[in-house]
Amino acid sequence: MFCSQCGMETGINPICQNCGFDNTSEYLQIQPPPSYQAPAPPPPPRRNTNYLVAALIALASIIVIVVIVIFSNMNLGKKPNLISNEIGSLMESSNPSGSNSPQDNNKRYPFDEEEEEESRPEPHSFGDTITMGGWEITVLSVDVTDRIETYNTPDKGQKYLVISATIKNIEKTSQYFLPPLVNVNLIYKNEYTLSLSRLFLEDELYAFELNPLSTKTGVFVFEVAEEAAADLGNMILSIRMGKELETYYLK
Repeated sequence: MFCSQCGMETGINPICQNCGFDNTSEYLQIQPPPSYQAPAPPPPPRRNTNYLVAALIALASIIVIVVIVIFSNMNLGKKPNLISNEIGSLMESSNPSGSNSPQDNNKRYPFDEEEEEESRPEPHSFGDTITMGGWEITVLSVDVTDRIETYNTPDKGQKYLVISATIKNIEKTSQYFLPPLVNVNLIYKNEYTLSLSRLFLEDELYAFELNPLSTKTGVFVFEVAEEAAADLGNMILSIRMGKELETYYLK
């Protein structure tokens, strides 16, 4: 800077050292005041997105698990109902009296009360062959005895009725001949149902499997009261498979 009075260089001092002139006014006009710059604002804090992503993943996982559990419960709930309905239908058709066991000894009629008289099958005789449920069955004979194979004896006041029969599988696949798919009973005086006895004999016709066109000859065994055993004329053999029913005279 130079003095406006004498022209000497004064530097940054407004008072001239040569002539003593005060150059303050000229100094202020020439030297602009320092400008004030506000400090820059701090950058915004970075949001931690890792927690947000983890939370979203956890929420999605919970939703998927809940949906899977709901559908699994729905499917599991259907299967038992379906199975129980099928078993109930089978038991209804195989046990028209409505009792809990198809082989019980409760007093009941062998036919449904709603069945028409004309729909009841006429009993067959020994030697007749019937076809039902994919089986050919021929009842051959009946024998009343106090002993089977030396070691099986009935209770006091009881007799064994041993009914011989031949059974053939006429289906194209193997089949099981067993309750409750097949129900074999004795009907006494058209009101008492007598169940099969299980003696585990080698030739016992109870719970076995046959391949197509295979034949098994054996026996149905019943333990009955002596009164009933002496009155075969009032007794018939009943064979029921689902809604199919066939009967045999025993005398």
